[in-house]
Amino acid sequence: MATALRLKRTGTTKRPFYRLVVIDQARANKGAIIENLGVVPVLKAGDEARLDAERVRHWLSVGSIVSESARTVLKKAGLYTAPAPSKPKAGKKTATPAKAAPAKAAPAKAAQKA
Repeated sequence: MATALRLKRTGTTKRPFYRLVVIDQARANKGAIIENLGVVPVLKAGDEARLDAERVRHWLSVGSIVSESARTVLKKAGLYTAPAPSKPKAGKKTATPAKAAPAKAAPAKAAQKA
């Protein structure tokens, strides 16, 4: 089961706040969440996200996909670090700079006749 960490908007009209939730990626539009990991207030400048750090680390360790907005919140909270770049796959060729073809020299005999 592929899971994703994302923000779910709650609150009332013009008074939003967001919950960081774990959701099954196959049923993301249905709204059935697996676990609520905390809240992210957006209206007050001094408020910070209140997250369950232990559970966030657990879901990251099992390979949950993180949305861009959730990644921003987790980086500010110090819970997300970028994964190490993976090695290129064997089937794909990496881009290498093309070697310049040597310029063709004019034939010496044609230059002497002219």
